[in-house]
Amino acid sequence: MTQGSGATRPRRPPISSHWLARLGFVMSHQPGVSRAWRLDVGDDYLLVTDVGGYDVPEPGAPASAYAFTRSDDLLEFEEVLIDSRSLHGWVRSASRRCRRRSRQGGGASLTP
Repeated sequence: MTQGSGATRPRRPPISSHWLARLGFVMSHQPGVSRAWRLDVGDDYLLVTDVGGYDVPEPGAPASAYAFTRSDDLLEFEEVLIDSRSLHGWVRSASRRCRRRSRQGGGASLTP
């Protein structure tokens, strides 16, 4: 798109409960977190919360995403994901790293 053409950038889809459920996330309550969306991946799990980290994200609002071990050790996090496309990219990458970590016996780091 060229500047001044009057064309607008396509709107990225917002993060929504329905969309997270379709990815396999389930509503969860974790100690220290009021509510979150959780996805179990291999021996680890992913959580999606609002940016404050204490509740599920409001529809269309930014989200934070976290990867944890089964013993609740933080592996990695992304503080602000602004839309479903950026969250989906993080979930895909983190899921891949979690599965690789599980195959390697849980000792490998999630950093690429």
